[in-house]
Formats: sequence, structure tokens, C-alpha cells
Amino acid sequence: MVRNVLKRQLESEITRVLRLVKHRFGLRLREDVLFGVVDGYVVSISCFVEGVAGNTIMLRAMLKPMVLDDVFWDVFDMSSNCRGPLSLRVYGAFTVGALPVAMSRRQVDSVDQVAVFIEETVSDMMRDLRGLVARLGSLEEYARYADRVAHGRRLYPFDSALTWMLIDIIRGGFAQARERAMLELANHRSGNMVNGNRNIYEYVVDYCRAHEAQYGGSEQGRVISLQRLVGYHEAHYGSECFEQVLRVVPEIARQFGVGYYQNILFQQVGQYWVVLTINVRADTADGDQLSVFGLIKPVVGDDVLWHVFGHDEFRDVAVMRCDDALSTFPLVFFGRDMSVDESGGREQYLYHVLSELVDQWVAQSREYVLLVDGVADFIDLAQQSVVAIIEDEQVRESRFRSNRMFNPDLHYMLLDLSNGEYAKARQRAHALLEQGKTGFSIAGSESYARIEEYCVAHER
Repeated sequence: MVRNVLKRQLESEITRVLRLVKHRFGLRLREDVLFGVVDGYVVSISCFVEGVAGNTIMLRAMLKPMVLDDVFWDVFDMSSNCRGPLSLRVYGAFTVGALPVAMSRRQVDSVDQVAVFIEETVSDMMRDLRGLVARLGSLEEYARYADRVAHGRRLYPFDSALTWMLIDIIRGGFAQARERAMLELANHRSGNMVNGNRNIYEYVVDYCRAHEAQYGGSEQGRVISLQRLVGYHEAHYGSECFEQVLRVVPEIARQFGVGYYQNILFQQVGQYWVVLTINVRADTADGDQLSVFGLIKPVVGDDVLWHVFGHDEFRDVAVMRCDDALSTFPLVFFGRDMSVDESGGREQYLYHVLSELVDQWVAQSREYVLLVDGVADFIDLAQQSVVAIIEDEQVRESRFRSNRMFNPDLHYMLLDLSNGEYAKARQRAHALLEQGKTGFSIAGSESYARIEEYCVAHER
């Protein structure tokens, strides 16, 4: 009886402490689970009382890439879940299992010991989670790390086989994902979830067969746009501010006569494609943070790249130029970062702020195009990092990261190809390959090697 009273007291104290701790780390809380997003990963820390005696407090930290849920829901005929609240990725019955990465237990004799233990443990776990996310540079690295942690053991709810299948699908490897699923089924393993009368691995097989039939095998597989599936990883799905941004974007797009997709506005200006992305970082120390970035790149680059990779049909899909994995990376030329105060909860306020920013983006994108004399000049300027209208250090750092992604070598090769200079493009590609540089990899093919092969074929 005494122990049951203590357990209830501990549970009440845990809830109280977690409500305080969540603000310190910019996390959300539901049913004694802290959760949030760290650079595209959903992280969570659950806290509860365990044991027969009811005097042991346990905390468990878990993480997973957000994009895995989005692809999983696409496969499992639940794609509408992508627009659900962030908590759905933590509590949903039909979600990709997260990886348990840390656990801490302590026996306590009174509620006075709870606060210090939880605060110290959550602080340590969040530090370790952020460090781990920073080290995991790709989905494959995440999956390999998870397999090392598991050492062949079952780490419920993490499902290694399903994780690798989803990564294959993301990379366009439909045949490989299908073969993994069929191997699991042949060994009488069906995964953890059933929808209707089929299990998840059967869904993977059917999904991959349909995409192979439409887009070809792994070499010519359709590339699923990660950012198009999940918006932008900086955006906290389910946040009220971000949902309101999604509601006002269509009206703003109509006002300025530009295209839009979710939190992205886009238009063609002369020889260039310009894009505006609107991100929200929720629950920061300063409240909601609105980040707006204008990006620019030559139209011809994507046209030629898709032709080289055998996807000319992408030219007619405007959003593919904005954020698809199989496209050329743009350069940031315009940026704004600002805090959204409490009035930001009103859509009228967001509409006013974003309308002003879009008006500036439209004007400055046209001004930027007038600064350059042709695509070659644009690439030269981009290579020298001569970009304009960046306001503060935070945006300047984002510009620097984007400049590293902007690949002048690739753009020069694509420009050569657009001019019919196959030998010149081949020599550029060969020189880079000799240096051990391969460009981006998609559907099992390295971009520089593919360009070299394409040039050889067209020189003959």
C-alpha cells in the first residue's frame, strides 16, 4: 500500500518536472514523453516508473529520421499522415520504429530525488542525441549505426529490414527494396504492422513492383524527393505556426502570380529558376522562428541533367526543379530570419509579413538576374560566392552551407553539354573522377561517371 502511494507521488512529480524541463530544451511533452526535431531526426525521451516496488524511475532516449515515416506512409497507403502533428511520429501505431539509443534507471525513496535526476539525465541525453545526429551524415549511416547497436538483437520497435527497404526506395532502388521484402517473407518474417489483410513487407513488394513498372528498375528508378515528402527538415510538422504558413501560401502565390507547393514558392525569370522556401523553427527559446530563403539556378542545368539520366519528363513538373534529389542545387541569394511574436498565431499577421517578404523576393530575383550576363557568368559569380542581400550571421552561415552544395563543376559540364561541347564536358568529368570526385549518387549511378559515359556515346 505504501509503495503504491509512492508510485503515484512519483508519477505526479515526473509530470511536473517534465513540464518545466521541456521549455529548457525546446521540446514538446505528451503523456510523460518529451519529443522534438533535431536536424531532420525525431528525438524522444520517455520517463516512467517501473518495477514491482514502484520506486524505480526510468528514462529512455530514441531517435529516427523523419523522412522514413513519410516514405513508410506513402508505401502503406497512409500518405495523409505526413500532414499530421509531430506527436503522430512518436505515438502513432503505424509509424517506423525508432532506435533506442540510451537508457537510465534510478531507485528513489522520495519525490525530492526526482527533479535533479530527471533534469541531469535529460540534459545528458539531449547532448548525446544532438551529437549523434551530427555524426550521422546520411540515412545509410543511420541504418548501419543502428545495426551495430543491435548486434543482431531485437531492439523493439526498431525494424532493421524495413529501415533498409525504405532507404532503398528513397534512393530509387525499387528492385533492391522488393528483393529485401521478399527475402523476409520467404523466411516467415512479416514485420510489425498489418493494414487490411496485408503486412508491411507485402505492401513494400506491391509498391516497388508498381514503381518498377512505371519508372523502370533500380538503375532507372524514380527518385523520391525527400524534401518534397517532408517539407524542410527545419520545419516542425504539427506546429501551429507552420500549419498557418501552409494555409496562407496559396493566397500569396495567387497575389504575386507565382507557383507554389506546400511551403515553397517558385517562378522562372529569364534563364533562371528562382525559389522561395518558408521554414518554421518551433518552440525555440525566442518562440517561433520564421526563416525565408530565396534560391536561384539556371533552367538549362536541370533540363540537361534530366536528359542525361533519362528523365526528360521531369521538365514539365515545376516542383521537381525546386527540391528534388535529382536536380541541380541552387544558390542562396536572399534571406531573412525573424522571430514570430505571439501575434504570429494569427494568419492575417503571417499573411502580411510573408507578403512583404515575397514582394522583396520577386523584385530582388529580377535584380539578381540583371546582374549576370548569361549562364557562364552566373556560375563564375556563384563560384566566387558573389551573392547579394544576405542580412545577418545566421543567414550568412546558411548561405555558406548552400554554396558548398552548389556545384560549379557540375553546372559547367551541363552548360558544355547544352552547347554540344561533349569532349569538353567529358574532359571535365574525367579529370574530377581522376581526383576521386564522383558527384552525387542516385539510383546506383554516380553523376560524373554518367556524364562521361553520355559524352562518349554522343561523341561517336
